[in-house]
Amino acid sequence: MYFADGIKPSTLQDLLSSNIAAFNKSIKTQPGLKALSEAWKQDESKHKDTSDVSTWTFVKHVLKCLRLLCDSIQRKMAEYNSQESNKKTGVPEISPDTLSFHDQKIVSDALQFVICLGICPYLAPGVGVPLDLRSSFAAMVKATLSLEPRQEADGDIRLFQCIQVSDFYFL
Repeated sequence: MYFADGIKPSTLQDLLSSNIAAFNKSIKTQPGLKALSEAWKQDESKHKDTSDVSTWTFVKHVLKCLRLLCDSIQRKMAEYNSQESNKKTGVPEISPDTLSFHDQKIVSDALQFVICLGICPYLAPGVGVPLDLRSSFAAMVKATLSLEPRQEADGDIRLFQCIQVSDFYFL
């Protein structure tokens, strides 16, 4: 694993922090991401969190991206369902909720990050597939999570937030 600028990170937290910074810079500076930037700012005002934990901050970014993707798909589906089908070309239109294989892979990877960093660490022992069996970088995740301060109540709230977005995606 490497930073966006090609430097090898010393810890998972460094890697996640670097990716968060690169993402934040991209949505602010790339003209093609203007709609995402505006949606991100609107959503930001609804979901404030004072947590400084970089793994959880990364999970929050992923959850927010998934939530915004779902919202966008729902809006596009509402438009699609309200329009009459375009019979001029004879070719059926592709539904807006159809993702390319590449996009499906990205969403699947994002969900795996949510599971590994946002769900598994907060499950009771013996519940779910252990992180060691789920991911090849489990040792790095466990080492990073063991350094982060945690409160018992945070785990329940974080689990709920992860499940809420993940459940919405799979409906």
